[in-house]
Amino acid sequence: MSDSGCSGSVVLKKWDSVQLGLYRPPMEYVSRLEGMGVMIASSAREVLLKMQITSVVRTVELFLGSAYDFGFTHRRQVEFGEIVIEAGRHGYSVCPAEVGPAVCIRYATNQSDIVEGLRVAMAPIMDSSDCPTIFGIEVGDALWLSASRGHSDSMYFVDAVWIWSRRKS
Repeated sequence: MSDSGCSGSVVLKKWDSVQLGLYRPPMEYVSRLEGMGVMIASSAREVLLKMQITSVVRTVELFLGSAYDFGFTHRRQVEFGEIVIEAGRHGYSVCPAEVGPAVCIRYATNQSDIVEGLRVAMAPIMDSSDCPTIFGIEVGDALWLSASRGHSDSMYFVDAVWIWSRRKS
């Protein structure tokens, strides 16, 4: 097998689900997160306030997977765009951006199943510097909604864990 991804099928175990569309406009997410003690990085706040909110309340099933899970086993790092393409080949897709703050709210209410250092596989949102940005969820001395670069050529370690949704059939 080449290191450009898997040749076989990849099945990720369902991790969790979250409800989207509960907080409108985005500032309601900021208020809810801060009220729960969740820290919001300045770059994450900026893109959170620009994100599209789901127009109706709906539940999204979430899956965790890394580039390694998708077959990138012979490299230390892989481009974000490559991971997204390979995930798509196996029936997974990027999540709505709203998943990032929704997962933080879920974590703040139930901290028994926290996975540290998650990245949200999502369509990047442009920040004020015209940089594509994606959400992350960090746990340390506090729960953080963070942000990182979402260029298609942004490099991530193969063991970085991403939140995915299932591609609609």
